[in-house]
Amino acid sequence: MVTGASGFLGSNVLLQLLRAGHAVMACDISKPPPRLLRVAEGLGKVTWIRMDTTSKGAWQALPQQDYRGLIHAAAVTPPEDDPDPGHTAEVNAFGTVNAATWAMKRNVPRMVFTSSSAVYRYTEACGPLKEDLTLNPRFSYGWTKLAAEGFLAVCREKMGLDCCAVRLPSIYGPWERPTGSRKQPSPIFNLVRAAVLGKQFRVTGADVSRDWTYVGDAARGLIHLVHVRGGPEVLNLSTGKFVSLKMIIQALDEVMPGHDVRLVQSPPFDLRMTGTSGKQPMDPNLLQSTGFSADTSIKKGLGAYLEWIKQQ
Repeated sequence: MVTGASGFLGSNVLLQLLRAGHAVMACDISKPPPRLLRVAEGLGKVTWIRMDTTSKGAWQALPQQDYRGLIHAAAVTPPEDDPDPGHTAEVNAFGTVNAATWAMKRNVPRMVFTSSSAVYRYTEACGPLKEDLTLNPRFSYGWTKLAAEGFLAVCREKMGLDCCAVRLPSIYGPWERPTGSRKQPSPIFNLVRAAVLGKQFRVTGADVSRDWTYVGDAARGLIHLVHVRGGPEVLNLSTGKFVSLKMIIQALDEVMPGHDVRLVQSPPFDLRMTGTSGKQPMDPNLLQSTGFSADTSIKKGLGAYLEWIKQQ
């Protein structure tokens, strides 16, 4: 079962599960886009259910089946100045409470929860972000993810739920688009879309870096962790490498020569990356100890993303 199955990450998880031959219960509060419906139904057995994860009744109404695992990817990702932090908490924290409660009642063998690097407080001097750091998020989104992690820790320790929380960095790739739950697409989405459309696009902040990870790697890692029973409670899932805006533009030059996306040092510009836009890379060693690595290069990931956007 996958929640948030119509979203950016959930779509990728769903399609990879179907390609691997699994039957999937795909749940989302939003109706899946027509193209996702066509692609998914052409790959395998998928049952779509419209549901609100904050509703206990919606969970109780799910079909009585033997579920091999639950990947809980349903979430809202608000901007830093969250206009509705109560809703963010309801979906990200209490929706996860409902998911874990349901998993325990249905004896689901394994639950994987998608957390975020937002639980860390980024500073340039802090070094690689490790799972055992003291956490003090800066924004509502990080606090709601951290609260959900805490509840799952109790479920695991006191109630026997086999689960893990997976902290994801900035991700990019196919199926990212503005939605009701994801209103601010990533900088890479804006760059690649402008390149494909042949639009002039000016960006600043060449040296601003993030731990950019291809969404296909993130999806594969989540599926991998469904099968790691009794493994680590919290894991970082990322490449663990810094990728600067300059490196992204250079990769774009290689996979799509002739685009009109340019780095500039002064206004006017269409996208501005500042020091606060950067995020320290996460330490992926614990994940790698389970037998998985996120290893798609920025060049390869951008190439796949370009092809997907062209098909859109």
